[in-house]
Amino acid sequence: MTRTIGPANTRRSFLTGLAASSGLLLAPRFAHAVQPPSYFLFEVENPLNLDRPSEILDLSLDELRLHTRVAPHSLVVLDQATGNRLPHQFYATSSTGATEPDRLLILVDLPARSRITLSLHADPAAPPLTPSVTARLVPERMDDFAWENDKVAFRAYGPALQATGEVSSGIDVWSKRVPDFVTRTWYERDRLAANDPTQSYHRDNGQGLDSYDVGRSLGCGGTAVWTNNTLLPSKNFASARILANGPIRADFILTYAPWTTPHLTLSENKRITLDAGSHLNRVRSTFYLSGAPSATIAAGVAMHSGSDHRLDPERSTIAVWDTPQLASAGHIATAVLCTGITPHPAGQSTVQGGKPLNAFLCFDVKSGDTIEYASGAAWSQADIPTFADWLNYLRRYRERALNPLAPTTPIARLTRPSSRTRRA
Repeated sequence: MTRTIGPANTRRSFLTGLAASSGLLLAPRFAHAVQPPSYFLFEVENPLNLDRPSEILDLSLDELRLHTRVAPHSLVVLDQATGNRLPHQFYATSSTGATEPDRLLILVDLPARSRITLSLHADPAAPPLTPSVTARLVPERMDDFAWENDKVAFRAYGPALQATGEVSSGIDVWSKRVPDFVTRTWYERDRLAANDPTQSYHRDNGQGLDSYDVGRSLGCGGTAVWTNNTLLPSKNFASARILANGPIRADFILTYAPWTTPHLTLSENKRITLDAGSHLNRVRSTFYLSGAPSATIAAGVAMHSGSDHRLDPERSTIAVWDTPQLASAGHIATAVLCTGITPHPAGQSTVQGGKPLNAFLCFDVKSGDTIEYASGAAWSQADIPTFADWLNYLRRYRERALNPLAPTTPIARLTRPSSRTRRA
């Protein structure tokens, strides 16, 4: 059985008594059963004294039974007060591939200490939602794997690049100031740069640029074995598999082939989830060991020359205000954190290969264990202008993660949609 090392699962379940308390009939799984009404309301409360923009509300389909009453292609979610349509996504938590969705994700904005009333109903004529996240393998550029949302872009290096001798399991950061997807166009710019250097994505064309030096470091959220005061990372990922690709959550697995340290051989399956509006990936890495009963795994971020950082062992958080390759590119903010307690002290750093430094959290694992953490980035020339802003963002992220949104019991049942319905 897989043992999870990291933050406890604090997700709140949708009330199983919702039908009895509201008069709403949940659809059984049988075709001949009486069907529930198509329209109903429920309320979501933000009890915290902080705003929660672009946050995912995660509902259990097993409890809502929406998949037996409303076809996925026809579901519409509305803010009842404004009539605005909210982005949503049917999502499977399993990593086994061809699996039925078991969750309904809804992207909401909630000011501090506020409530929102949501309406769910069927509308087969509703237009498709515009995706805010994307992930893909990039065969045209040495098998990179790139993913992004409206805030930031990342990439990991694949087997084709490894074959050239360039080896790194660190996570790269692309800094952008626009909500549009940039990875596909920037790769095209990289191709054009062979004949026209001004096209290089290492130059800021108004959207942003790649000015983060990964090298052999952990980059922004990479992992390695930590032994004898030395980091021993894997090589590039060996394969990639996409589990979900929007419109509001991207989810995929990078598999790292076995690598050998002086004391053991291990492999890694790194599952990365990025939601719309978030600067941070959620990472769940599972390790398989042979030759030793356990290992210490480091998960962290690079610290380049001239960077500033804050170590907060009590909150298992490391924040870095980093220096990009181009001085004109301001600062790149990175971080790694847990919302639970790690078995090892959180505030460690060491020199690996001379430069850069790496700061990381440590996890003790046995074969089959999964570690959980969040890692990500922001840019001083976009929406996080100062280190203080970045530290405040991480504080708010942690508080929100420890207090996930949950719906109250449904408060009404509709027989027709709101007259104020507006389609996004």
